[in-house]
Amino acid sequence: MGSQPPVVQATEAIDEPISLLLIDDDERWLWVTEQLLSETYDIFTIETATGFHSGQEKIESSDPDCIVCDHQLGDGTGLQLLTWVRERDRIQPFVLITGRGSEDVASQAISEGVTEYLSKSENENCELLVRYVLNAVSQYRTETALQRERTTNDRILELVTATTDPESIFQQLCQLLIDEYEYRCVWIGQFGSGTHIVPRAAAGETRYLDLLLDTVGLSYVEDDPALLALRSGENVIVHDIDGESDAIDSQMDDGDDRSWTGLAAQCGFGAAAGIPIERDGACIGVLGVYGADASVVSETHQQMLATQATIVNHLSRVGGWKQSLLSNEMVRVDLTIRDDRVPLLAAVTALPDCNRIEVQSVTIRDNGRRIYHVTTENYVDWSALTDTVVDFVAATTHSPSTATLETSTLIPEEVAVDNGAVFDRSVIENNTVVLSIRIPDGKKLSPIVDALRSHFGQVSVSRKWRDPNATPTYAPNDPIETLTDRQREVLQHAYYGGYFDFPRNISATEIAEQFGVSQPTVSQHLRAAEQKVFSRLFERTTE
Repeated sequence: MGSQPPVVQATEAIDEPISLLLIDDDERWLWVTEQLLSETYDIFTIETATGFHSGQEKIESSDPDCIVCDHQLGDGTGLQLLTWVRERDRIQPFVLITGRGSEDVASQAISEGVTEYLSKSENENCELLVRYVLNAVSQYRTETALQRERTTNDRILELVTATTDPESIFQQLCQLLIDEYEYRCVWIGQFGSGTHIVPRAAAGETRYLDLLLDTVGLSYVEDDPALLALRSGENVIVHDIDGESDAIDSQMDDGDDRSWTGLAAQCGFGAAAGIPIERDGACIGVLGVYGADASVVSETHQQMLATQATIVNHLSRVGGWKQSLLSNEMVRVDLTIRDDRVPLLAAVTALPDCNRIEVQSVTIRDNGRRIYHVTTENYVDWSALTDTVVDFVAATTHSPSTATLETSTLIPEEVAVDNGAVFDRSVIENNTVVLSIRIPDGKKLSPIVDALRSHFGQVSVSRKWRDPNATPTYAPNDPIETLTDRQREVLQHAYYGGYFDFPRNISATEIAEQFGVSQPTVSQHLRAAEQKVFSRLFERTTE
């Protein structure tokens, strides 16, 4: 610790104030150091204590960002206090200062986990102390933020593996951000029909949403950060709502002089952020957060929120596809699409010997690739797809033929599921796509049709009927329900790709390449999936 760290400017290293606790039985040193720090750096909020026990009390009551403590305290030592602090927090910044420069004390301090060690003779103008404190706090905040984000992401992973309902996942995610990051209000929204805003989930002080939106989703004001982010597709950050209130000229639709800042003030908000949720370069929703002060929208928090927005996009997609596999059949709908922007519809014209393609399943990969598993009535020369947006992956040689195809272009099956539909199959024939879906009883079909039309133009409802014999795609004791998402995807991909044919049409290595993982990983997933399926089947026969 003898070498000096590089000079760190407060404005570059720290984006919010630092609470500093100075502890020394030398009251003159305390006063001089506090004055020097306060007059030179406005980033510090400083408290002092004059002994071991008073220092403990201050630490317990205020939990400072950094502790600067002299070794000799009268009623104890700095080393003893360091040991006590490390029992509470193994990485909280702790700078030990001594008047004696003892190597023995330094050695003990290092072994106890001191952050930095400094003699009073080296700290006449506090410059070195400030460097140490800024470095320590910056590193501490980075580590704690990463740990908190890891914890949050672990809990989110638990959510998505525990439920198939996207609305439930979104609701729990909002509550998770309230619990972990002390936001006052969190909500997830998206556009409904026209200019209507649809809140998908909200937690905390949700009264704000009642003030912001009417019962059908029309906004009373236009410049709330979340609404601006949803419309612009860019982050909108407000660090000081009170300071913004004079600069923002926003009125209610009825002419009442109430801005969004006034509504926010009613709910006790001091800062806010709107983070767009994007998919394929387009804004599909927004994550809105509101808190007491600027700390909740710091650069670190903005990065975390951007990550959560990405996770929301992923969860909505995963949740939709899981729901597609597990939902009860309610109302069946056939939609007719005639638009060359549908990848398979455009590609089939390049296949002269192919009159009909039936899509059995679709897998959406994290990298944006869409994997089709299709069947055809006769052998098809798939090499003719070379100049299309659809790539050939693998196929069986017998009739009917099963093939695996891939594209990076948006597909109608994806749009339908992302908007709450359950995918059954698609049939491409006679320059037309017939997309067969299911929707829960009572769910409106129009938002799904509108979403499809916004991407593929010519979309019409050709058939709609209720199935009185609705059953779950996977029955309660079905062996497939025991599989994880990845095991199901790998097993499904292997089956449709011809892995279980003789001879095999696709190898574990080829499957691994398509999933972007190693061959042993694919083999492990296949073994685990096979074991689960066979165990459930054979256990059922012996019951």
